[in-house]
Amino acid sequence: MKYRHLLLVSLCLFILPLQSLLAKQIAITFDDAPRPDSTLTGKQRTDLLMQALKTAQVPQVMFFVTTKHLTPDTQYQMAQYQKFGHLIANHSQQHAAIHVIGAEKYAEDIVQADKILQQYTNFRPYFRFPFLNEGRDVQSRDAIRAFFKEHDYQNGYVTVDNYDWYMDKLYQDAVKQGLKVDRQKLQRLYVETLTQAIDFYDDIAQKTLGRSPKHVLLLHENDIAAYFIDDLVAHLRQQGWEIISPEEAYQDPIADYVSDTLFNGQGRVAAIAKDQGWKARELVHPAEDEQYLEQLFEQSKVFSKNCTMQDAEKLLGQWQTQPKKPSKAITQEVWHKVSDNTFEGKGLVVKSQTIQSEESLRLVQMQQEIFYLAKVSHNEMPTAFKLVSCKDGLLFENQQHDFPKQIHYKFSDGNMQVEVNDGANKGFELIFYPKTLQ
Repeated sequence: MKYRHLLLVSLCLFILPLQSLLAKQIAITFDDAPRPDSTLTGKQRTDLLMQALKTAQVPQVMFFVTTKHLTPDTQYQMAQYQKFGHLIANHSQQHAAIHVIGAEKYAEDIVQADKILQQYTNFRPYFRFPFLNEGRDVQSRDAIRAFFKEHDYQNGYVTVDNYDWYMDKLYQDAVKQGLKVDRQKLQRLYVETLTQAIDFYDDIAQKTLGRSPKHVLLLHENDIAAYFIDDLVAHLRQQGWEIISPEEAYQDPIADYVSDTLFNGQGRVAAIAKDQGWKARELVHPAEDEQYLEQLFEQSKVFSKNCTMQDAEKLLGQWQTQPKKPSKAITQEVWHKVSDNTFEGKGLVVKSQTIQSEESLRLVQMQQEIFYLAKVSHNEMPTAFKLVSCKDGLLFENQQHDFPKQIHYKFSDGNMQVEVNDGANKGFELIFYPKTLQ
């Protein structure tokens, strides 16, 4: 049996026209639709998603529906899927795993969902296994395969797996915690991580099939998809990808491939590679890991605390440096609170009790943002730096300024450390100590 399957894979190299061999094509599918309210209501999410797909000129996507989510509140979402010409398919009633409820009840669950979905004119008899779990034992796996044949169902497989669902969870958690979300950084991570996953599985396909098949991308109907799907599509097209309909993708010869392996949770391409002797760990993209994504989001500073003037109260007081030699200049900063949303300060450089230079400082909160304003005598207007983080002290930035671009106040052991830099390697550092000025 295994050799017949491998022969089929080999034949795929020759039965496609040259144009298909050279093209990179991918279809977009969404699991767990229609999802209930989250940080966006279901209606808001659907409206954003439909408009984004339309704007991006995506011809058609497929929504794999978990029918337990169908309520009067989510019927709007289902109607919009149809209105915009997208396809609807079966993702089960309960979203259970075969090994948990058994093959017989699993098949009954598929039938229950099918009966509900038949009312939709855009319904197609494809089934997407929840968790991509096609069964942990041969008997269960083969029982569902036999069920598909009996009921004229097709496997709504994927070729590109990823953890977009966990990226959305990190976003949802951040919003619930009241953290500030850098939408630009979130968008970039979403697009880059998914593109890397697509390239990863396409590379495996090239090595196992000798060509790029018509890929099927797994996404979830979540908020970050609604926000950034058009950005992802634009980037993929720039990389030479053509967005095609899922029905077209499921015409690829790999749709007829029947794997011997039970390793199906990474999608069809990974299953084919496993049958060819690849190791399982070679078939999982690094970003399919919760800890990896948490570290990636942390390093990229996607989320940050919403800073308040209370976070800046450590500035208040009188500070000065302590040069090793008395003949060296002393730098001083003095801050006092004017109101709940305004602190005023002064920076001085003093040498031999003579002021060498003076700088007017102000910290002001305007709406939800806090700005550090610095004015020197030779400039008519102050330079503004925005408070971008208060996780490790107070980090102010102005990327449009020549120098500095960053001013970072840090507080430890009763002292104040100030780092002034260009955002790269150029800069200097001062350490201030509490001081009562005479």
